[in-house]
This record gives sequence, C-alpha cells and structure tokens, in this order.
Amino acid sequence: MNQAEQFERRLRTRRIESRIFANDFELWAEAGLETVLGEHCFDWAGPIDSIDTAILNNLPRDCNTLALVGMGGATLSTAAYECVCRDQLDRTLVVLDSTSSDSLTGVLGSPPKLDCHYIIASKSGQTLETLAIARTLLAHVKRPNLFTVLTDSRTSPLGSWATQHGISIRFSDPYVPGRFSGLAKLALVPTALLGIDVAEIQNARDKFAQSLVNEKRSVVALRKLAEQLAVGCLTTRSELHISASQRMMPVAKWVEQLVAESLGKSGLGILPVISYQDREGIESNEIKLHLEGDEPTSMDQFGYVINNAEQLAEFFLHWQSAVSMAAYLVGIDPYNQPEVERAKQMHRLSLDSETKETLERGTSPFQHHIDLKAENCLVSIDALFKGFEISLEVGDYIALFAYVNPTPANEAALASFAEWIELVLRPTEIRVILSFGPQYLHSTGQFHKSLAKSGRKESSMIPGQAESRKADVKVTSRVGHFLFIEAETDQDFAIAGHAKSFEWLIRQQAHLDATYLASIAHYRTVTPSLIQCGTDIEESLQQLQTGAAFGLIPTKNLD
Repeated sequence: MNQAEQFERRLRTRRIESRIFANDFELWAEAGLETVLGEHCFDWAGPIDSIDTAILNNLPRDCNTLALVGMGGATLSTAAYECVCRDQLDRTLVVLDSTSSDSLTGVLGSPPKLDCHYIIASKSGQTLETLAIARTLLAHVKRPNLFTVLTDSRTSPLGSWATQHGISIRFSDPYVPGRFSGLAKLALVPTALLGIDVAEIQNARDKFAQSLVNEKRSVVALRKLAEQLAVGCLTTRSELHISASQRMMPVAKWVEQLVAESLGKSGLGILPVISYQDREGIESNEIKLHLEGDEPTSMDQFGYVINNAEQLAEFFLHWQSAVSMAAYLVGIDPYNQPEVERAKQMHRLSLDSETKETLERGTSPFQHHIDLKAENCLVSIDALFKGFEISLEVGDYIALFAYVNPTPANEAALASFAEWIELVLRPTEIRVILSFGPQYLHSTGQFHKSLAKSGRKESSMIPGQAESRKADVKVTSRVGHFLFIEAETDQDFAIAGHAKSFEWLIRQQAHLDATYLASIAHYRTVTPSLIQCGTDIEESLQQLQTGAAFGLIPTKNLD
C-alpha cells in the first residue's frame, strides 16, 4: 500500500471530514498535535451567525462604491464573492490592500467621495498597513459616519481608533483565521454590504455539512483532494498550478494563500503557481487546479465553474476542509502562521520613531541593485543573471516580490517578465512566481520563509507526529531565490499622524523583508536582489528584456 492509499484509508476509517463539522477538535491529539486555536479550531465550519442587517443603515443613501481596506485574508474572500456575483451587484468594490501611493491615488488624490462607504477590516486590529491607510482615509474624508471597522476586539489599536473617532464597529469571529473566513463575519459583513444575499451562503454551509453525513460523492472527492495535498506536502518539489481568468483571479489568490499559509510549515508545503495565460480579459467563471510533484503523476485536475455566491461558499468549504484534513495527515497545525506573525511584528516597528530606519542608514540587503534608469544598468543585469546561472539548480524557484501598484496592467507586465526569465533560464527547470508586496507578507510569505529556514536542517521529522508515527522527511532540495521590484510613483501621500509617506513605507517594507530573508536563507540562496523601475513598469521591464537582443545578458538558453 503506497502513501496515498494509506492516507485515503486513514481518512475513510476515521471519518475526519464529518468530525470537523461535528467540532471534534480532539482529533488533533491523534496527530500528536495541539493547534493554536485549541477547542475553537473548527469554528470556521460551524453554523453561521446571522449578520446584523442594521449595518446597511450606515451606508450613504446613494452608496455606489464600497472601499474595503485590509490585507490578505481580510479582503480575499469578499473580493472572490464580488467577482463571482459582479453582474448582479449595484455597488462597485474597491480593494485597498497595498501601501503603494499610486494605489491610493483614486481615493486620496481627489475630493472625498460621499457616495462611498469604507470598511476597515483587520481581524487582529494590529495590521500596520490597514491602520496607516485607515487613518489617512479618515483624515481625508473627515466623515466618520462613512466608515465601519471590522475587527476582533474594541481594545485593539484599530478598535481603539474607531472608538476614539465615533466609528461604527462590527466584530469578526475571533477564532477564525482570515484565510478560513470564507463563511465568517470577516467576509460576510462586507459581502452583505455589497448586496449579496448571505442567506444563500448560510444554506450552502448546511447543505455541505449534510452531504458529509450522507456519504455522497462529494465526500469521495473531498478525501481525494485532501490525500493529494498531503502527498504534495511531503514531496520534494510539489506545485499547485492554478489557472483562472482575470475575472476569477481573486478566487485563485484565495486558494494560493490558503494552501501556502496553512501547509507551508517546517519546510513542508506546496508551492502555489498561478497561471496568467488567460489575463487578456476572458471572463470565464472557471478555475482549474492541478497538483504536480517531482515526477509525472496520476494526480487529478480539479475543475470548478462558480456562478454564484452559494457555489463559491461550497468551494470555500471544500478547500478549507481538504487543507485541514491534509494537515491532519502530515501532522502540522494549519491555523498558525509563525513566519507571517514575525513579519507583522517587524513591520509594525517600521513606523516607530525609535527604530533605526533601514533606508536612511546607508545599508542595503540586496546583492544586486539595478536601477533601470541608470546608464550602467545592463552591466548590473548581466551580473544578476550570471549569478542566477551559477546558483540555480533544477527545481529551484525565483519569487518576484513586486512592491508596486497591483493593477491588472502591472500584473500582466510582471507575469510576462516572469515567463521571460523562465525562458532565459530554461535548462535549470526553475519556476518563476509573482507576488505583490506587502500583501504576500500576510499570506504566501509563510511558505517562502519556512522553506528558507528549513534549508539549514540536515534531517527532520514530520512536525506534530506522535511517537508511534515517526517518519523521516527528506530535506527539500528546492531553494527560493528572491527578486524584489520597486517603481517610481507619480504621486505620494503623507501617512496621517506620521512624518513619513506611503512611498517611504512601501520601500521600507521591501527592505525589511529582504533583510530578514537574507538572514535566514539557505546557504545556496542568492542574497535578495532589487530591480528599480520607472513610473511605467511595462516599459522598464521591456527595456531590461531588450538587453538580451544585444547579447548583454546570458541568452544561450533561448530558442
């Protein structure tokens, strides 16, 4: 019996999926593990509390826009509901999840919009980026009645700020992680404000839970997905390929975060790879997912067509359940995110006046610092790619961390750049993935940092495994290499209550994360490098690629 068959048998005999929805939190003891949420670990699977419809009274009479401020899981589920139901909505959703000053121009660079309502969402109430944007928005709009705060606690920094300014507060579910909040208040409050019928989502939860009791075909599919995710976690170089249209990109990014942050622990995990091949505007509601390991496998392709909120809620529950079941099989806590928490702590200090400022003390964490506007930039590019050719090995990956305005146009330009790098470095069979900063600090950063730290270990045991289930884990040979990308801005804005601006903040965040990655990285990892673009990112990256045509960077691998 191979490993996959063993996993399938364990799931079948122990009925893990139904025990999740019965709130049998003691099943984690079988995995030799105590989760950070303890008896609340399955709150995300419980019955949905009704949403106070009185919140709708806070909206302006002619509210046309909902601006949702938050990072990672605080915004992704709502954005997914919006993209699926967009054609039936009367309001437009604007997500503010970047400290790029260009991304804030629409709200800070023009007179306040009185037909807009601002939802400030932070489960912990301590997220630096959310607090900075919220304070600056209020200073600009000057209308507390146009704001609603969604958080765990009134005593958190965000809750205290809201109370101080007379802003309405709604409380989220305190024990539901952001990435598991597809059917929790963190997602459902702003979803209700968009005009989506939450009752349909509540019905989806009840139907899903009942299907697990009745042993329908959905149970077999759920176990199959959980089994393959578990095998992928223990595979040296596993990848989850996610293909979706531009319309469905919020759903793709929700899966990306759920898998990377929940399963990326102690060097285990699966690298999510989003395909941007459909980014030209195809409006399909289909999303496809496929797991790949070291060698070609018989793993299934999982395809979904999601046309409404009820189907999306079922999709959320299917994947949240499968990820929890996979974590049970390999003995890791899917609900903690130690590396993400460390990143949050570091960046909360970046606005502290007593903290030494990385940018101003003349040090740099970057091995290569390429300014595409400089005359000698092609020489620096040549050095960067020669460094890659020396250090990269088969199966490694390059992560592009783009601290720029996350517009569809910039995403398309960066995705094309990633594809081009893969072509240049083809014989190494490396993967190039794209993440926007600072969002990834709250999501996929968990996987990257966990992998980098674990590379130093010579041997390991599956974390959390009971003594009777010890298993050697082959140390991964996959190594991440990190390429940061910055851009000049057209307009900058001061952060309310601070002497610093958003342009300063996003650069500080990039440098802090590069410094941390350099300090924990595997011995083979190239020290993080930086490419600085002009205001037109597509033009700047095209300039870089043009260097290949003149033989100024290694191109022997191109067809």
